[in-house]
Amino acid sequence: MRDRESRRLIEEAITAYRGGALRSAIMSVWIAVVHDVFSKARELGGQGDAASAAFVEKLDSAIEQ
Repeated sequence: MRDRESRRLIEEAITAYRGGALRSAIMSVWIAVVHDVFSKARELGGQGDAASAAFVEKLDSAIEQ
């Protein structure tokens, strides 16, 4: 993962898993994956990919509401 925040979130999931907090680990992995997908979509949208730009626009609109 190139995104530092995604990497941090995965490391948090690993720490939770090693500590025996399995539900927390699963949730942390899910959050990390979703964050990474959104981050990559923003990166691609910024590079001119039309589908990614449209996805980011819909995402930002949904977040705003």
